[in-house]
Amino acid sequence: MANRLLEQAFELWIIPEVEARRAAGRLPDDFQLNMAQRIQRPDGTNLTRLNDEVRGLMQVGPIPGAAIGDDAYLDQITSIHSFDLIDEDLDSGHCTVIRLNGRWFTSFNFLTHRARCLDLLDKAKQFLKAAQDSIARGHSAVAVDTLFSACELVSKAELVSSHMLKMDSKSHGQIASSLNNWRKLGNIEGAFVDLFNRLGQLRPRYRYDAVFSELTPISSDDLDLVDAMIQDGIAKVSPHRPRDRSESVD
Repeated sequence: MANRLLEQAFELWIIPEVEARRAAGRLPDDFQLNMAQRIQRPDGTNLTRLNDEVRGLMQVGPIPGAAIGDDAYLDQITSIHSFDLIDEDLDSGHCTVIRLNGRWFTSFNFLTHRARCLDLLDKAKQFLKAAQDSIARGHSAVAVDTLFSACELVSKAELVSSHMLKMDSKSHGQIASSLNNWRKLGNIEGAFVDLFNRLGQLRPRYRYDAVFSELTPISSDDLDLVDAMIQDGIAKVSPHRPRDRSESVD
């Protein structure tokens, strides 16, 4: 897969960019490609960076004689353990290739709005805590409402990062429809979608009706499930994850 990804990166992005810059006289005659990066912004625009234009954070193997805080150069690096975008670019998808010791290191992550999705998941944690506190106080209406909000924020982060929903989507129905379609594709925990749907049905009655059961229809398993989904979502969109790494031979 890494070889195929590298071939497509050169064919679709890197070679056309090099040729365009050469035709415009923007590359020196002795240009040698050492790094390239394709940035796919959430607004649909794309950017291809070459060599020292490439930006990111790398975790590399030990560099002999180097201390923390020292500058490091590509020819000093013997191995790359992980690579991810800097915070400024984190909402964009990327494919980055770096030539190192005759091999190409390839890192990619095509999720979008990761920084903003982390904010959504942080809010989800707050609503989950509010639901837990409400259950302890016997406030069933508030517990249902706040746990539904936590589930909806988790769902939105999952759908937005996976290009299934726009960040500015705010309709309960649109999020619910997209989430259930995502489940049909086998891409999200079915038990979580069941809980989301159940809370969505209970919420109007518990929030607006004058008469409803005082018993909170939320179990500890429900709370644990939402917490697990929040943690999984954070792990998915957080930066600097080594599992995004692959290597390809020359």
